[in-house]
Amino acid sequence: MDYQDFEKLYRKDPIIFHLGMELLEDRGRDMLSISTDQALCAAVTKKLSELISADKVMDVVKAARAFAGLSVVERLSYAARCGIKLEYGPKEKRGVCPLCGGQLRYDWPRAIGWTCKKCGATGREVYREIFDGHYDLRDAQGSPVGGRNH
Repeated sequence: MDYQDFEKLYRKDPIIFHLGMELLEDRGRDMLSISTDQALCAAVTKKLSELISADKVMDVVKAARAFAGLSVVERLSYAARCGIKLEYGPKEKRGVCPLCGGQLRYDWPRAIGWTCKKCGATGREVYREIFDGHYDLRDAQGSPVGGRNH
């Protein structure tokens, strides 16, 4: 499984994606490699009762086997690249000052203008923000706040 396959599964069918990860975590890489499809399907079926159809159960098994071919670092890296949160929520809050709790005012655009060097066309690229935390924290006088600059 490469990153494109990982992302495609995550975007196309997040239920199968998450269930495949759960099966991998429940059974482990070694057990997945020696278990039969029937045994793994039975494990998934037992876990899900009648929430999904039989063909989806096999899709979960296939996803888990594909995940098992990845190292933990690859899985975490791919997850991060897909925008999957690896924690329940940020400790800090987006749009909220970590020092006083006040509302933040942003001073950068979310769209950047561009010009093609080849044909001269122009346009704007729009970017989605993904909140990851606060950094380079400074007080109102511009002094760094200790321990908060990463």
